[in-house]
Amino acid sequence: MTVAELIAALQGLPADAEVWLHWDGSSRTSADFAWLARGGHVSIGDCSQPIYNDADRVEGAPIRADDPYLEVAAMLGYEYDIIEDPDTYEDKIVLRKRSNPADTPTA
Repeated sequence: MTVAELIAALQGLPADAEVWLHWDGSSRTSADFAWLARGGHVSIGDCSQPIYNDADRVEGAPIRADDPYLEVAAMLGYEYDIIEDPDTYEDKIVLRKRSNPADTPTA
């Protein structure tokens, strides 16, 4: 699927619906980011997933040998907190851009 095909597929869906990632037989996590990977493909992931393969990381992010467990949020210059809703017991992710550009990964 190309980005153009994805946009076309999304056109008929409710704009306020959450986007979730389906893997291992179930929708397991919400999508927090989309990025152009070094390998030339677009990836979608949640903030806490590690990106193991160099081809799946953004250009300029550390390579696996330097940071084998680089999380999506850190790779894209974000930090996050996970806060549990006391009424529903569901986790909510609160993202914020890193305030110190020196903390953002570079090559």
